Amino acid sequence: MFYLDGRSKRTSHICPICKQEFIARKERKFCSRKCYFKYRSILMKSKPKEEFIRRLKKGWKKRKLQGWNGAKFFTEESKRKISEKARERALRRWNNPEEREKWLKALKIGGTIKGIQASLRAQKRRPTKPERQIMEIISELNLPFSYTGNGKLIIERYNPDFTDQEQRKIIEVFGDYWHSPKDEEKKRKVYNRNGYSLLVIWQHELSNLEEVKRRIQDYYYGTESIIREDEK
Repeated sequence: MFYLDGRSKRTSHICPICKQEFIARKERKFCSRKCYFKYRSILMKSKPKEEFIRRLKKGWKKRKLQGWNGAKFFTEESKRKISEKARERALRRWNNPEEREKWLKALKIGGTIKGIQASLRAQKRRPTKPERQIMEIISELNLPFSYTGNGKLIIERYNPDFTDQEQRKIIEVFGDYWHSPKDEEKKRKVYNRNGYSLLVIWQHELSNLEEVKRRIQDYYYGTESIIREDEK
């Protein structure tokens, strides 16, 4: 065993898949992700899928089967220590006047419309699969909604998915995992305050595209009461 850059412990290993020698931490078993996933595919072929998953979970729990780069598992005590160190670093930065000024400046820029738009551009925001389904419905019905979920329109820090500026109508697509009814209530209040109405389509509702199509059509032509069929 020897040291590189005087800090990290490294040792020589032989990859069990490609048989090549490599230098890494002692926990690491494979030279690359490619070899690690090849190893997993061999395991899956040699054992039924259910048995493989059971072994994988059991191995990870006992730290015998690690990630390709020796991924570590943190105990509650370790998580607490990590949180304390992060809090200490944040306090040191806050107590430094120069660092504090930089921090506040970054927060101020991030909260502006230009800051939010720049963040969305950096993320290269593209329509999700549910949003693409709504785009197809809008195109089929020939409605004048345009996709604004890429940061084109910001309303009080919220970025609506589809907007009709002429009638000031907004359609939002909510993922079942990421959103809650509270999110719908908050956005509705903000949009209404700025003169927009809102129709929310939940991801699970896209299993019935005909019903979604009817709701969007009724919403645009003014007959949609924003009450779902299952709530009537």
